[in-house]
Amino acid sequence: MVSVRSRNPVFVLYSVSMFWLAAISAAFQLSEGGSKSLPLGILAVWFTAAIVYLALRWLFRVRLPVYSAEANPAKYTKAGFWLLIILTLAYAAEVVGHIWTLGYVPVLEAFRQQDDIKISIIRQSAYFSLPPWMRYASDYSVKALGPALLAIAFYYRSKIFWAILAVGSFYCVALFVRVLPIYFLFPVIFLAIYLKAWRSVAVNTGILVLLMGLLTAVSAPSIRQNLAFLGDIFPAEEGALDLDKSLLQPELTGWRSTSASYALFDRVAIVPARVMDQWFSAYRDVSSREKGCGYRPGAKILGCDYVHIPEKLYGRYYPENVAQGMKGSLNAASFMTEYANFGAAGFVLAGILSGIFYAIVSLIYRGHPLAVPFNLSAIIAMMETNFFTAINSGSGWIVFTTVFILFFRLLRV
Repeated sequence: MVSVRSRNPVFVLYSVSMFWLAAISAAFQLSEGGSKSLPLGILAVWFTAAIVYLALRWLFRVRLPVYSAEANPAKYTKAGFWLLIILTLAYAAEVVGHIWTLGYVPVLEAFRQQDDIKISIIRQSAYFSLPPWMRYASDYSVKALGPALLAIAFYYRSKIFWAILAVGSFYCVALFVRVLPIYFLFPVIFLAIYLKAWRSVAVNTGILVLLMGLLTAVSAPSIRQNLAFLGDIFPAEEGALDLDKSLLQPELTGWRSTSASYALFDRVAIVPARVMDQWFSAYRDVSSREKGCGYRPGAKILGCDYVHIPEKLYGRYYPENVAQGMKGSLNAASFMTEYANFGAAGFVLAGILSGIFYAIVSLIYRGHPLAVPFNLSAIIAMMETNFFTAINSGSGWIVFTTVFILFFRLLRV
């Protein structure tokens, strides 16, 4: 296991993520006949990032004062206590506001369905039916604010921890998106590992497994049949949710549709490798590349129409789903956006961006126990979306870092 006590823990974990992507890409090439050049491109991104990161780390040591990352006291001040209370109330208010705006609890609606397409529509509607500002609020809350507050409460052994855990667990289950429990609980699990609080590691890991299993059950037709009694406990209201019956498709069968372990493996290995290969194949030809129009600011500067690459590629590879009215995005690792715009030069650009980002992270968090927990979601997000989305709504890194600065660089609680 990579030690979180490394001198460069966040960059070490980023390196692990890049080596993992290179490995699954190579495995996909061997098993499915994917691109042989892509794994080398991924390693080129990491190599460039490492050079930039080490150069900036050296520059920071020479030009900027090195501030100490001494451990904060176990008890926080009155100002810190009230800040934690206020942010927890804001988090709970966003959760209530989300469900109130929808007018239903998505997971309960899903329990009443026995068709995958209907369940997918419910899951998507729970997010895309919200006003844009509420979608951002939901992203920031479920991916960053809740996990950050949970980790801080655990760090200070505050009883508020249990309230945050209850609210966050409810939110993850209500939206029934399987990756959300990972975003919510991984920071506190990694913090507990750092502090060698093994009992807490076991408890929080158990909660994570429980939530993942429950959300897998919601998504699996055969398992939902055994949970049909919940439909009687929570009877549906007529007209509570209108679903388009024209989107029906045959149910999935076989052990893959019911296995939580396979679902996790599919999420972290098979899907990322396949999607990266699809992106690489789509933009192998120089003439097909977006040349800067795959970025909103770039499109404005160049005077071209903005191209949302994930949506464009989803339509290319899954036209039958689009024909049925389904919305989707074929999201790939962050560096694939640069490749789609600039080809091989994009890999170098992606490495430069990553090197600068992780050097800044090291300057802000330097040596603090929360360095890994508060940056883990950004690393995960960069494995499945573009760089700028990853540090913003994709992982809530901006919120994580703002909360960290408030508690540990300004208040010094």
